Amino acid sequence: MSDVVWRRGMGVADRNTLQLYLNATLHWSYPAHHASHFRVHWRKLRCPEQERVVIIGRAYASLYRVVDLAVPDAVDGDPCWLEFLVQPVTKEGFAVPESEWGRLTLRYAEPILSEADKSV
Repeated sequence: MSDVVWRRGMGVADRNTLQLYLNATLHWSYPAHHASHFRVHWRKLRCPEQERVVIIGRAYASLYRVVDLAVPDAVDGDPCWLEFLVQPVTKEGFAVPESEWGRLTLRYAEPILSEADKSV
């Protein structure tokens, strides 16, 4: 993972709240002659509960740019855990078993500011 950018912006469902968004580039290695493309998925692991896997895109190379992925806030010092999964699809159009997918787990937390930091 590289080029990680976090931002806050207007929420999609509720325009009165600020939503946390993740932007990042995912990289992986896989024999190019074995895959026609890759399906990129994500899910929440512990933030606050685990959710099902959701597809976010398709890549025809061994990298994918995640753009403005709405993610939950890490609150009260408790970290959140996200998982990105890369599913190779063979040239014949078959998906490989989930046990062979690429996985990346991301842990993030809200920074804890001291009183001095808050007054700046």
